[in-house]
Amino acid sequence: ALLSIGVRYEYWGDKLGEDQLTEDAEELRRVLKGLLAAAPKGPICLLGHMHEPQKCHRLQLCDLLPANCKVEHLMWQDHRVMKSLSHDEASELYRNWVNYFDDCLEQEKLKRQQRKSWRRGKERGEAKALPVLNWEKLSPAEWEEKLREGKPYRLRLPWDTEILWYPHFMGESEADALEEEVKEKVTMYHPTYYFQTPSGITQETVNRKGQARICDDFNFGIQYDNSRDKSQLYVSQKMEPWTRALLQRVEDASESVFNAIWFNHYRDGTVTIHWHTDGNEGLGPDPIIGSLSLGATRPFCFKSKRAWKGRDEEIAGIIHLTLPLFHGSLVVMGKNSQRHWLHAVPAMEGIHRERTNLTFRFWALEGFETIDAAEAQGKETMEHLPDKQKFRLHVVPDASLVEQTCRNGARLCPVIVDSPSDVATTTGEMLRRLCDHVLPSGIEHLHLALCLGADKAEGASAAHAERPQRELLDDAQPLRKELERLGLLPQPCHEVPKILLALIRKPGGQLHGAGTTLPAVPPRKAVELNPEDAKSIVGAEDLFREVRLSGVGRYSPPRGAQAEVESEGGDWIWEVIQNLSGIQRKSKGKGRISQMVFHQSSEFVALYVARSKSTVHLVLSTKRRLQFPSLLPADAGALRRLGLYGRLLGQVLKEECPNLEFQLGVRVARCPSSKQMAAHLVSRDFLAPDPMDLTQQHYLEFTGGPQTFLPLDDLAKCVKQGSMLQSKVQLHDLRCHRCHQFFGDSMRQLILHLRRCTAPLEPKRGYGGGPDGGGEAEDKTLLAVKMLEEMGFAGCGREALCEILLKAEGSLERAVEFLAT
Repeated sequence: ALLSIGVRYEYWGDKLGEDQLTEDAEELRRVLKGLLAAAPKGPICLLGHMHEPQKCHRLQLCDLLPANCKVEHLMWQDHRVMKSLSHDEASELYRNWVNYFDDCLEQEKLKRQQRKSWRRGKERGEAKALPVLNWEKLSPAEWEEKLREGKPYRLRLPWDTEILWYPHFMGESEADALEEEVKEKVTMYHPTYYFQTPSGITQETVNRKGQARICDDFNFGIQYDNSRDKSQLYVSQKMEPWTRALLQRVEDASESVFNAIWFNHYRDGTVTIHWHTDGNEGLGPDPIIGSLSLGATRPFCFKSKRAWKGRDEEIAGIIHLTLPLFHGSLVVMGKNSQRHWLHAVPAMEGIHRERTNLTFRFWALEGFETIDAAEAQGKETMEHLPDKQKFRLHVVPDASLVEQTCRNGARLCPVIVDSPSDVATTTGEMLRRLCDHVLPSGIEHLHLALCLGADKAEGASAAHAERPQRELLDDAQPLRKELERLGLLPQPCHEVPKILLALIRKPGGQLHGAGTTLPAVPPRKAVELNPEDAKSIVGAEDLFREVRLSGVGRYSPPRGAQAEVESEGGDWIWEVIQNLSGIQRKSKGKGRISQMVFHQSSEFVALYVARSKSTVHLVLSTKRRLQFPSLLPADAGALRRLGLYGRLLGQVLKEECPNLEFQLGVRVARCPSSKQMAAHLVSRDFLAPDPMDLTQQHYLEFTGGPQTFLPLDDLAKCVKQGSMLQSKVQLHDLRCHRCHQFFGDSMRQLILHLRRCTAPLEPKRGYGGGPDGGGEAEDKTLLAVKMLEEMGFAGCGREALCEILLKAEGSLERAVEFLAT
């Protein structure tokens, strides 16, 4: 296509990349001269990976061009208009920007040095005492285990990058208190973004991620941080004592100075941030950013901008790293983290709990509006805004509505949203926009009404005070006309005005899941962590809090064609995991795949089974690639945590289905498979929704004991000891696992019998490694140990006898042979 219009394209990144720029400048100059000599005569356009030249290395690359080259830089003026600057002008602009930022930063540091507490914090050196964790020296499994230990680290990454990791920067009660304080004192703003499509149509999108910004020095842009358009400015809130104290505490742990706190609110796991780098000019040439997380645990993903060369000079490819953002954790993105890395918060389908992220930054940009200047100009006469005047709605939920329970258990809080650009937008359409993009999921049947005390809101007319304070806005009428009728639409002024409205429930309306017929889910009882698991499993307490705070939803598997997942090679579990690890909310365009997710944690995922073998049937797996043949002793910790994850979900399912018993384990027959390792959490009634889906092999595997269905704790022991598992599954006569009635090979008769059999299940402690032990496997192991003791092997000790039985794969005869030798 380019050649058809006379444009020739060549890739020079392998010769003029950022790696080459750090090497010998003279050699790079010769390479550049040779490339230019071989290129056709005429203009040459060098395309970098960022819009502005100072944000990538092409500004430095142009310094090496021959003196006879005339260089012009194309830059965005405000992401709508393009401007051209000479190389000297662009370089001067870059130097002025850096100098202004450095001067402001030094002034802020001088202010801090006058504060005794800051000097004491710097002398303590909290971050300096952190142990160092070097990524290049650890395997993926070892890296994962270190991050699950709950200890703070200084993470050393390639390209001289540092990240400070405090998994428990705040205790749980302290983090809970801070989360409540943020909800009460900070109002989240959901701006409307405008994007121009290739067809030329401007698309209007409400940001599902709420935001708020606190700073004593500067206001900020909404969509494009460097816009000077008054209507696009977000007026920052002033610092208060509680925010100053929090900022000072984060500074002490970050080895840095900050002057702003930016809040980001995620209403559930479907709200994401795509791959990006915080490269705004106001943050300086090498930003340092602290990130404090409150609420649901979400993964924080890093991706290198270019391939990494390992120590053996082999290309290792693009590096991907993930940090779990626990409730009360702090991550400080240090030096070079923005230059060489992208970061994102991917979607987590199945997470219904909200999350609030507080990012601490130092921001300064010459020529940008300061708060003091904005306040000084506030009373001056400004030009009127266009006829379609912009305004913002400050929506405050009614007290009775706040008390109601939402589908995800989140509390309704006041929000600020932009007015619709289309004057014909009705009040009902605006309410639908609020429900779809802003409010917690499960909120419907609402009205917008006059707010109590709204006569004191900005821009309200005097006639408004005479009207009833609970007068409703007509859903069928345009929103703007309704505001004019009620005297709420203010006159054009210096700033974008805010209109205060109340959000109330319609008479007789109920809260329920949006788009479903299910009633509201009552708050679940808290899951419990077994003390033995807390002591013996690395990261058990973090995983327990993660599941407890995430808001586990109802068990509602997809049916029919929606439950089928197409995959290459038949590994549907890995297909789902790969697509869910993408940043897009709809799983890289495969929105149907997201319906397979029952729940996720930062490390594991619980998936529905397309052809369920029982009333409740889930598949549990790690998000990291893990295959049975390649399991290493370092993976034993992840397997034990996976078992704990299944037991915690089992407690939730037991509350929803109190008449069911559960078992958890892996199908031994799948162990030689190269597919993704997966465990099964299945109810023991084995009443499949479609009886044809329960085959003879599946039934024998799930009811055959540890020889065919191995608990995860036992699998972890085998992996740690390097033992091999036998995968033979012998098809023998069928018996009911409840009453032991014989059915020969008639699976049909057995299925009919299971639907009417009322015999009690054999007592089990836990379910395949439950809170009280190892379930069926442990019951049978204990029985075998007692038999060995009666045979005269009691002197070996029960622990040794259990290990022998594990090596003998549960066979009593082999165990006797081992003991005899």
